[in-house]
Amino acid sequence: MTLCGDHGQHRFRLAVKGGVRTSPGRHAHYLDEGGMMKHISSWSCLGAVCLSLSLLGGCGSDSSDTPEPTAPVVVSDLPTTQDGTALTLGYKLVDSRVVFFFNEATQKAALDAKKISAITGVSVRGSFNGWTTPTPAAYQMKASATDKGVWYADIPLASVKAPGNSGQPEFQFIVAGIVDGTAGKEAYMGVPASVPLGYWFSGNQLLVFAGDDVNAIINNSVVASTVKTIADFNLATTAGREKISNFRAVPGLSKLFRTYHPFKKSRAQYDTENERVAQVNLLMQEHGVKADITLYKDETKSLDAALGETLTPYYQAIVDGGHAYFIPAADYNTVYYASAGEKFGGWIKGAVEFILDPATEAPVSIHCRLGTDRTGVFTAVLAALGGASWDAIRADYQRSNDMGIKEFRDYKILKYSLEQMLGVSDVAAVTDLKAAVSKHFIDGGYLTQAQIDAVVAKLK
Repeated sequence: MTLCGDHGQHRFRLAVKGGVRTSPGRHAHYLDEGGMMKHISSWSCLGAVCLSLSLLGGCGSDSSDTPEPTAPVVVSDLPTTQDGTALTLGYKLVDSRVVFFFNEATQKAALDAKKISAITGVSVRGSFNGWTTPTPAAYQMKASATDKGVWYADIPLASVKAPGNSGQPEFQFIVAGIVDGTAGKEAYMGVPASVPLGYWFSGNQLLVFAGDDVNAIINNSVVASTVKTIADFNLATTAGREKISNFRAVPGLSKLFRTYHPFKKSRAQYDTENERVAQVNLLMQEHGVKADITLYKDETKSLDAALGETLTPYYQAIVDGGHAYFIPAADYNTVYYASAGEKFGGWIKGAVEFILDPATEAPVSIHCRLGTDRTGVFTAVLAALGGASWDAIRADYQRSNDMGIKEFRDYKILKYSLEQMLGVSDVAAVTDLKAAVSKHFIDGGYLTQAQIDAVVAKLK
């Protein structure tokens, strides 16, 4: 059999006969002749060693017989023990760090399903590193030299705090190697079947910290998987029409409307899409929208006839009049994870200058494709400049989830964006949000106080 255990600060493995099995903590395991793992305490382990060696004339015996040589002490190179939590979730929180574990044995079924026959590397990719390809070096995992088939990455907690759509940090393991017979490929491993509800969201694993509401995460997962039909919307009411079209006034600004895209059908697979786009145009006209800001490229010349995409005469007049403004480079990662930078600051500056242009008349509409991410952050900034509270901005942001198009955004990702922008730990604790946001854009040289006052007055 094989005996192993620890004593004091040192873990050890002692080979008496057969293979070796490492065990963390003040306990030990041994493999019986049938290969079954048995558990014994550290003292029992040491006693068994002594008993075995005493039979050979060792462990306290003053016999002159030479004891049988033992295997050298092997100290695990893992930064922390792989307990049940680590094996189930793929990570373990240790003080101010998180240790990710990828265990080839527990992932065997997934590796086989993805036809991965050889592994050359494993990494962690997620919301905290922008799902960047290739994975940044800091998130590449190391192959353990002492624990066969185990990969690990020891990362500061501060480096994995950025949330995804769920409001929690999201991640997947990426395995590189021979995939489906081809070398040099990589595969996303998805969510293992062992991961419980509340620890995964829309195909990604989650980091869940002490104090997080697991039940809320589960409920949000249900919303994120929901597809609504026309029957779910009462189109005889303003509320029903606004829900399906993601159309509404921005908090504190009665002449600025956020909305779904007025002609691109991004969710054409759902029976609500044609009605959604139709309602956007009807509501724009009913509210007298005179100008439009698109947080994406100009697609007025790239309509998909097969989907029935077209510009209504009302929207065509806005375009022909030169009252449509486009910010083609606006992207998800910048608005959420780099909102303090020059790029985002320049986009806000451009939008404000367009609104203040004497040729631009209010009301103004603003949107991206879904009217959720880029639109959500842009309108949060403009709402704050207009004096809206964080509570009002947060509630407005989550109303986009009412569309029922298998999309969900938790307010915590918007909260993260604003906190990065303002350099604060909790935007909810900012007593004067308008002053804080104004100061950021003034100090950065993007806006003047006169411009802020003027744009608010024009959109109030």
